[in-house]
Amino acid sequence: MKKLLLIFVVIFVMILTGCSSSTPTAVSTNTLPAPTEAPTATQPKITDTPTALPATATEKPVETQSNVEEKTTSSPASSEQPDEATLKKYFSELGLGKIAPGGQLPLSLEKNATLFTAEDQIGLYGNILVECTPQHIIYDTQAQKTVLEGGFPYALKGGFAGTGPVDIPAGKYEYKVYVDDTLVAVFPFEVK
Repeated sequence: MKKLLLIFVVIFVMILTGCSSSTPTAVSTNTLPAPTEAPTATQPKITDTPTALPATATEKPVETQSNVEEKTTSSPASSEQPDEATLKKYFSELGLGKIAPGGQLPLSLEKNATLFTAEDQIGLYGNILVECTPQHIIYDTQAQKTVLEGGFPYALKGGFAGTGPVDIPAGKYEYKVYVDDTLVAVFPFEVK
C-alpha cells in the first residue's frame, strides 16, 4: 500500500512540476547491493539509502544559485574543496534539506538547512541535469573522520529529494556529495 501511495505522490508531483517523463525518476528501495571493493578517500562506500521523490517543497527565503554555490564551495572549515565544474555539469540546484519530526516529503522539506536535531531527517534535494548516481559521506570536523556513508543505488535525472534519519551525535559536520568519485559539494551543518 505504501508503494502505491508513493507512486501516486510521485506522479502527482510530476504533474504539478510539469515533468514530461511518464515514470518516476527516483523511488525508495531502502536497500543497496553490497559494495564490491573498499572505499577510497574519494570513493564513499554505500551503506544506506535515503527515500527519494521529486522535490516540490517549502523553502526558506529565496536564494540565488550563486548563494547556493558559495555555501557548497567556499566553506572555510571544509576539509576538501569541491569541483565546481563538475557541480555545474550535473546539477542546476543542489542543497541540504531537513524534515522535522512528523513531516513528509515533499511538502515538509526545509531547504538550505544547517541545524538539525536527532529527531529530524537529513538529506539532499536538487535538480540533476545529467543522469548520475549521487553518493555522500558525513564527515565529523572535530574528529576528522567519516561517520556515515550512503547514496542512491541507481542513476537519477531531474528533480529529486531524499532524506534519512540523523543517526549521529551532537556536533559539527560536513555533508559531502560525490558524483563518479568527484567531490561536487560540501554542506557544513550542526546537530544539537
